[in-house]
Formats: sequence, structure tokens, C-alpha cells
Amino acid sequence: MREIVVIERVIAPANGRNILQERRYHGLLLADGGFRLLACCGKRCPLPRAVVPRFDERTKKHRETAA
Repeated sequence: MREIVVIERVIAPANGRNILQERRYHGLLLADGGFRLLACCGKRCPLPRAVVPRFDERTKKHRETAA
């Protein structure tokens, strides 16, 4: 039998914001391929909003001439 820890992370939208949902499972891997769960826990952490880059006028002109 071996001890293993499985960490599952999912980013899900909720109320217009992104939330990191993390679940941890701690258990034993059995000889027949089964998994014996010893403990599990979960938490939700709000992620910061994405920063929208702002471009100055020179960058805007370069983009227009490149297109």
C-alpha cells in the first residue's frame, strides 16, 4: 500500500469573477488498484480580476500602420 495525495484545481466563474476551487484527497492506493480515502478537504479562493493593458497613442499608431 502506498500513500498518495491527489490535488484537483478548477477555475470556475461565479458572479462575474473567477474562483479557484481546490480539492485535496489523501488516501492509500491498494494492491488491487483501489483507493482508500483517509481525508479530503476543499477551499475556494477568489482570483484577482485580469488587468486590461492600456496602450498609449504611439502603440495605437503602430498597430494601425501594421494592419
